[in-house]
Amino acid sequence: MTTGTLKRWLFWHRWSSLICTVFLLVLCLTGLPLIFGDEIDGWLNPHTYETLPASTPMANLDGIVHTARQRYPGELVTSLFIDDDEPQIIAGLSTSWAEVMKDHSDSTHFIRFDARTAKVLEDGGVAGAKKETFIGWMLELHRGMFLGLGGELFMGFMGLLFVLALVSGVAVYGPFMKKLAFGTVRRDRSRR
Repeated sequence: MTTGTLKRWLFWHRWSSLICTVFLLVLCLTGLPLIFGDEIDGWLNPHTYETLPASTPMANLDGIVHTARQRYPGELVTSLFIDDDEPQIIAGLSTSWAEVMKDHSDSTHFIRFDARTAKVLEDGGVAGAKKETFIGWMLELHRGMFLGLGGELFMGFMGLLFVLALVSGVAVYGPFMKKLAFGTVRRDRSRR
């Protein structure tokens, strides 16, 4: 490899690495809380339930559907989620199946019920109007840095820069490491 070619590879390696590293750090710092998102949300926004004996049977699902339809007449109950970890059932509602299929969050909402007593614990209202949580905030920062589609595309471009940094790093350091076994630590040389 000529000196000019090595300098060009070194230029591309240096700048692609410097630019994308800042955004990779943001992805790492926001991704870690997202891994434990359910636990963090449960810790920051704990749900309280009535203390009932462990042998208390689960509420009738037909009654929960009936209650949801009474609260929102003319709307469809699109889903029931029975939580394995907490005694809750979440009923999803929407104005029509067409809206569900289009994935319009403004037309869908939920109601959270106690799985044992069928009492309404939370009426979620419209999904788009749901209050912002710490994990939701971290997800928006992680996904697109609060910039929507433009931010997502920008983060994708940072991923391409990371690939460029890897390829140029192999091109820069490959010739120098060719004569050494993989993973060799050169202790006999200067620290540099």
